[in-house]
Amino acid sequence: ILRGKGKVIMKDQSVREGWFQQGYFHGPARGTSPNGVLNYIGHYKAGIPCGLVWTSVRGGGWIVGCVDNQGQYSGNLKSQTWKHIWTFDISGPDIAFLYPNFTTALFGEFKDGLLVKAKEARLSNIGK
Repeated sequence: ILRGKGKVIMKDQSVREGWFQQGYFHGPARGTSPNGVLNYIGHYKAGIPCGLVWTSVRGGGWIVGCVDNQGQYSGNLKSQTWKHIWTFDISGPDIAFLYPNFTTALFGEFKDGLLVKAKEARLSNIGK
C-alpha cells in the first residue's frame, strides 16, 4: 500500500505531487505541466480532488473555486471530484478568474468555459 510523499502522472503528462495515505492520493497537492510550470494547487481526498482548487490558464491567470461532485467548479466546499478544466469545461457559480497580478479578479458564474456574469473583485487577504 502506497504511503508517504509521491507523484501521480496524469493522462496529459502533467504531474501532481503530494501524499499517499492507505494507497490513495490524499492531502494537499501541487501540479505542474509537462514542461514543469506550476498549474494546479488543491487538495485530494481518497484519490479525488476536493475543496478549493486553483488552476492556471493560458496567459498567466488562474481559475479559483471549489470543485463539486459533478467534476465542475461550484460554491460547495464539500466537493468531491475533479474535471480537467484546462479543456475549459468550467461551469458553476462562485468562481473567480484571478488576473496574473494576483490582485484583480472577476468573480461570478461560468457556463461551459465561458464567463456568463461577474463582478470586479480584488484579492486583499489570504488567510485561514
